[in-house]
Amino acid sequence: MTLPDFAIEITKQGWINDEPESARYDPCSHGDIRVVIGGRVIAPGDGSGDYTISTSALALLRTLESDHSRERPIIDHRGIGTDHLVMHCGQLLMGSCPIGIDWSVAHIPGRVRQSDIVRCDSIKAKPVRFQGLVAEVAEDEYRRQVVAFAEKAKEPFLGIEKDLDDLDGPLYEEFWQEYEERLSRGTR
Repeated sequence: MTLPDFAIEITKQGWINDEPESARYDPCSHGDIRVVIGGRVIAPGDGSGDYTISTSALALLRTLESDHSRERPIIDHRGIGTDHLVMHCGQLLMGSCPIGIDWSVAHIPGRVRQSDIVRCDSIKAKPVRFQGLVAEVAEDEYRRQVVAFAEKAKEPFLGIEKDLDDLDGPLYEEFWQEYEERLSRGTR
């Protein structure tokens, strides 16, 4: 079976724990994803990964309009953590621990180039670097994958009334305003 040059999908999504009240108090969704870049499986999505799905979706939506690299990240993590596109934690401030998946995104006419791919599975583990792996995909295909990911990432939030504190409440509103604006532009 030939794998695509780029695919990203949510394989599991929920809240930080299984308690029913968690949906009201957790500002971000969590779960696992499958990522394929350049025909190689970067993350299998087999339940072994643990990522902040909604936060990662916003980071990916930002790459629809902007390049991203370690030197010039699209994430304003406010001095907290690392700049992964797919974050383990991060919450609303988007500042993640070393666990996550990252790659550079460069827009070239009609195409998107992905390179410098790295995955870190635990704080103590050495990062897995996919040396020399570079993939170019049509800009429309990249956009389609990211938009589908972002649309699925917001599904658990539909119809949920959040009960957040004075810090998370305004951040939550800002987060979803940017998310919806970028998602809307991505679907045009």
